Amino acid sequence: MNYLLSPPFLIPSIALILLSFILNGLMIKAMICEWAHRRRLSPRDQILLSLSASNLACTILDLQINFVFESAFVVRILYVWETFAVQCRCWFTAWLSIFLCIKIVSCNHYLFHLCKLKISAWVPWGLLGSMIISLFPSFPAFWNFTIVCQRNATGELSDLAENLRLRANVPYFVLLLGLFLLPLLLVLLCSILTVASLFRHVCRLTGQGPQFTHSQMKAHVKAAIALLTFFFFYLFLTMVDILMMFEPYFTNPSILLTHTLASLFFAPVQAAILIAVNPQLRQEVACLLPCWLLPEPRPFSPST
Repeated sequence: MNYLLSPPFLIPSIALILLSFILNGLMIKAMICEWAHRRRLSPRDQILLSLSASNLACTILDLQINFVFESAFVVRILYVWETFAVQCRCWFTAWLSIFLCIKIVSCNHYLFHLCKLKISAWVPWGLLGSMIISLFPSFPAFWNFTIVCQRNATGELSDLAENLRLRANVPYFVLLLGLFLLPLLLVLLCSILTVASLFRHVCRLTGQGPQFTHSQMKAHVKAAIALLTFFFFYLFLTMVDILMMFEPYFTNPSILLTHTLASLFFAPVQAAILIAVNPQLRQEVACLLPCWLLPEPRPFSPST
């Protein structure tokens, strides 16, 4: 893996890792300070804390897998944990999209109103359920890990072990593919609903019949931009992760480089978008960056 240490790859990787540590660390610090002040976290803050923690975990695991440990045995153990962390990040992103969509979009349907009333109570259980669901994609990685251990212990794979591996790969591949695509579809659905609501709002304004305030208009725009950006980056990362299913032992250098850069790029970009649309997090960033780099922070009003 000496090609990972080449300057064209190493320099942007270090920059992305440092940026991820700073931005996601600021988000975690802001959520901890909020909890210390109020002794509770709003559903949105719970999602942001979970998302920033999973992003930070993915960055740390990518750093250890690609730049710290050289032992194939240790790398494969870390790969199992990385699979869990990546899947958690996917589901937390989906939950953030669902939360923003339900809170921002206006709809007169009974079920939508019920979701608006119940979403705050659903979030903690949804995050816990997402972590449990995220354990399932770790099974293929753990299976491959045990096969490799068997190969190392016996010197070569037996015909029985090889047949078991081939049989297991098909259902596990379907499971892994489905669990990666389901959060992506949820993000896509929430993005479509948010953009459609924004379009209806613009049509009402141009029709001289405004039914929304200016603050609601800005909330629609911010939510639509955030969700669409999440979707496109998430789509690219999911495609790379699907390719990695065919190369679980990182035998293809080009796939490894693409996957590593995409994973390192997603964490700081997602954190930067969340900070840009959240006044409280912008105030935390303003403590480290010059004031002229950021817009003037506004007072933060916690949402439920």
